[in-house]
Amino acid sequence: MEDKVVAEHSAGGVVINQAGQVLLIEHLRGEWIMPKGHLEGDETPAEAAIREIREETGLDCTLQAEIGVTRYAFRRDNTTVQKQVTWFLATPQTSNVMPQESEGIVRAEWFTPQEAMDRLTFELDRAILAKALELAKLEF
Repeated sequence: MEDKVVAEHSAGGVVINQAGQVLLIEHLRGEWIMPKGHLEGDETPAEAAIREIREETGLDCTLQAEIGVTRYAFRRDNTTVQKQVTWFLATPQTSNVMPQESEGIVRAEWFTPQEAMDRLTFELDRAILAKALELAKLEF
């Protein structure tokens, strides 16, 4: 039986508050990541990023700029998933973070830029965070 290959498009946000702190979420799998998820229906990546940040953290955010795109592949069952994630720099309109366990999120916490760099599980996420910090003119 031949493996299937599917393409998935997601969008996410690097959420940075007025104090210059970065929001990270801890997934049930133990990974520290930034909020992201699949596009639904005819959503644009920007619309999906806003929705996913809200669904996973309870925060309403304003998008400031598109940061870039990450691409990676992984296996799910007998399928190779080729994933593309469009990332946005986001600022929260509120500060009351509520991790949504129904979305698989165990914790959501604010970190200094350096702490966030050290905590992130994936190298691609660290590269996107570095670009976001540059856009936001923050040092790490």
